[in-house]
Amino acid sequence: EEEAKRKEIWLATRARVMEHNKRAENGSESFTMGMNHLSDQTTAEVTGRRLQDGEETEVHKEFQTWKVKYGKTYPSPEEEAKRKEIWLATRKMVTEHNKRAENGLESYTLAVNHFADLTTQEVPRGLLPME
Repeated sequence: EEEAKRKEIWLATRARVMEHNKRAENGSESFTMGMNHLSDQTTAEVTGRRLQDGEETEVHKEFQTWKVKYGKTYPSPEEEAKRKEIWLATRKMVTEHNKRAENGLESYTLAVNHFADLTTQEVPRGLLPME
């Protein structure tokens, strides 16, 4: 049963990737996509929460805008997918932290900056709190 569910998710992801890549071939998208180790997972499983209708498109646009702002390019669709997942996790952490700050539980706010697609091990030393 679980395998069938994963196959269904994978097939739906594959269809979205193929549709996206057709648009890229026609110039409607600025990049191509590929399948990766997350292709059989739902958006909620990957990001840790369920996206509302239309929000996935908005998050995708936000990532594209962020890439342009910081001049980010990646050597392959697989690397871009990996970096987007890191970016999504960073974005989630920043959003949650800032909600706590709004409620007086944190004394400062954070922002998604040019390091948002890097793991904590990849961020240059001395630039993360508590180092």
